[in-house]
Amino acid sequence: MRWLEAKREDVERWKKRWLHFIVRHGNRRITSEAIQWVIHLDPLELEAPGTRVLLALEDETLIGLCGVKEYGKSICFIVVHSDYRGQNIGRQLLRAQIKKLTRLECKVALDNSASLRMCHSAGMSAVGYYQGTKQQPIVHLKTKVGGMTG
Repeated sequence: MRWLEAKREDVERWKKRWLHFIVRHGNRRITSEAIQWVIHLDPLELEAPGTRVLLALEDETLIGLCGVKEYGKSICFIVVHSDYRGQNIGRQLLRAQIKKLTRLECKVALDNSASLRMCHSAGMSAVGYYQGTKQQPIVHLKTKVGGMTG
């Protein structure tokens, strides 16, 4: 398995593949805002502080995708190929984002226990709760000050 940070020249070439991957493996958990961000992603956005798309590849097969905008304040999503779940790929993607960005925040539906466990195991902690747009409870998670430890 290898990691690939998307560069601005990759966006137009990979965008349709990312969207297909999100729809196929996201289990309808990825927000419409995140999907719209990918659809309208301007390649120059990847140069903005706190904005990054990281891919996990097995040979040339996309097995994981993590997109972050504004350090996760507006967008943070992780999708792992259904055949590769349970191998800590999501946690590794999240930790790689935290290591590079030094801070990150995510918003996760309270009933999404797998994503909550992944965020906690990557070093994130709950800092608040609120009602989402569909009235579901949302957990707001952040990295500790200064990023991950260990």
